[in-house]
Amino acid sequence: SAPTNNLYNLYYSEYFDELYNPNTRILTAKINLSPSDINVFRWYDKVFIKNRMFRVNKINYKPNSLSTVEFILIP
Repeated sequence: SAPTNNLYNLYYSEYFDELYNPNTRILTAKINLSPSDINVFRWYDKVFIKNRMFRVNKINYKPNSLSTVEFILIP
């Protein structure tokens, strides 16, 4: 039998469970981001919007304009 204490179970299983959950939704929003926001951003950060927890999936950064950010709802 396969061992249960492997790298997938330690690091990626929670991420894939959230990503492929049937209740997962995608939210796309226009957000005014500054260069310092981009500088301190980490991809593993979770974001709260209207009492819901999201993970950032994609950022289309445009300086001095509204940037398009795609969020994934964490069920």
